Parts: sequence; C-alpha cells; structure tokens
Amino acid sequence: MKQNEVLIVVPMKDPKEAKTRLESCLEPSHRAELATHLFMKTLSCLNAAQDQEDFDLAVISRSKKIRFITRGNNLEFIWERALGLNLAVEQARQWAAYRAYRYMCVIPGDLAMPDASDIATLLRQTRKPRQLTLCPSVELGTNGLGLPLDCDMSFAYGVGSLNAHIKKGLEARLMPVVLPLKSLQRDIDVAEDLQALPEETTSRLTGGNLHDAINHAYSAS
Repeated sequence: MKQNEVLIVVPMKDPKEAKTRLESCLEPSHRAELATHLFMKTLSCLNAAQDQEDFDLAVISRSKKIRFITRGNNLEFIWERALGLNLAVEQARQWAAYRAYRYMCVIPGDLAMPDASDIATLLRQTRKPRQLTLCPSVELGTNGLGLPLDCDMSFAYGVGSLNAHIKKGLEARLMPVVLPLKSLQRDIDVAEDLQALPEETTSRLTGGNLHDAINHAYSAS
C-alpha cells in the first residue's frame, strides 16, 4: 500500500492515569472508562475523515490497553519511550521523518465531539510548506497542530501552549496560522468540560452511572 504524505499522530495516556484533573469529582473507574471512550471516539472520527482526505494514522502511548485497541483497529502503534507529551510528540516526529512523511498532525485523544470535516480542514492546511497550523482549545491550549517535517521546531505543550507554539514556529521560520475549528476547541479536562459530552454518550457508559456522576460533578463545581 502506498504511503501518504501526511501522518496524524494521537498521543494517549494509559486510561488508568488519564483525567487526573477530574479526580475530585469522578471515581478512578469512571475516569478510565471516559478516557477510553473518548480515545475510541477520536479514532472513529479520524477513520471517517479518511473518506475526505488521504493520510496515515499512528498512536503513541505507554499503555498496553491502548496498544491493544490501536492494533485491533489495524493502526500503527509507537511505544512511548519517555514520559511527557512534548517528548512523545518529538519521538513521533522522528518516527515519521525516518519513514519519509512530509507533514505531521497532532490530535489529542480526548476531544469531546470531534468532527471529520474539521479534521479534513486541518489536514488541508497542514500540507502547506513552511506553515505551522494551530487549532486552539477554549483555554488557548493546542488541540490541533500541523507542521512540515523538514523544520526544526520544538514543542511546547502545556498551559497556554497556543502562544508558546506560535513563538516556537516563528523561531523555526514557519508562518503560524491559527485555525479555530469548533469541534477541536473542547477537550475533556475539568468538570465544566463534561457538559460538552452528549447525554446519549455518557448514559451508555457504566450503565448510566457515569452520566449521573457527571451531573453530580458539574453541579458541585
């Protein structure tokens, strides 16, 4: 099978270690199930986006469960060597460059309601040489990042990463383009984010218990 020129990478924590900012309002089992569900929903959205744009997909993680899910979907899996999102994305970039991809996109695995058309829009922008494409979160983090692999830009994920990535892009002589795509703006980190999840989704998890827990968490926040 011919390789595409763009690789989308999804970094993913072990579900048991994910969503720690929700530990005051959700039990560990609920957090793990929520993280797994969001990840699988993201993979489903990316699969739908392949009907609109050509790209390859890989997941990077230190989780055996995530590896099992990824390979079960016939996707590339990269075993994360070091802890930390910035190191994971840099490892993925090296992996992609070694395999002669021209561009890379990074999409988080915990988006509330990703849309395949928004993913396709991000991909079309990513294919532009010397451009850094950034999709902001509601908290001005980075929920989508696309760049050419022949650049020398370091990653700056964390609080306020949108502005940090703009600065890093300029330092690497890339043209930063901010692309505010609605479905990529909301990931699930804190109690307020939980209300972005559709009721039919949460009511199916843990027999409806997660839906009740989310309502309780939001009302108590």
